Amino acid sequence: LDTANQERKRCLTPPDTAETFSVLRLLDKIERKA
Repeated sequence: LDTANQERKRCLTPPDTAETFSVLRLLDKIERKA
């Protein structure tokens, strides 16, 4: 189970980081507007 979870996390890492970057970009745009 541990190894399966680790592999799942490894597979999910790229989309997670991409989502985080898009959120940070949105926050950056909002801060610049304010």
